[in-house]
Amino acid sequence: MILPSSGEVFSYTAMEAMACGTPVVASYAVPGEVLIDGVNGIRVNSLNPVDYANALERLLNNEELLLRLSRGGLSFVQGFDYVKVASRYLELIGRLLNTS
Repeated sequence: MILPSSGEVFSYTAMEAMACGTPVVASYAVPGEVLIDGVNGIRVNSLNPVDYANALERLLNNEELLLRLSRGGLSFVQGFDYVKVASRYLELIGRLLNTS
């Protein structure tokens, strides 16, 4: 997935791609908390199409890199599983109620 954006807050698009096992090639606008260069995607620090083409070429010509980033993305998004997130909210509410 290519995301050459100049303004992202929290990139659900990138996370959805990762959840499908698709490596992400994205700009600096996708927060570093979402796209970790070399772990779950490739960060391109420009909006120049040639830089994106080079990143894609690197990804498509290196199956090991593609698979590593795919696994990294799948692993990353597991932390956003709705059951885990709901459990964290319940824990937080429990702590807040117990401190009152």
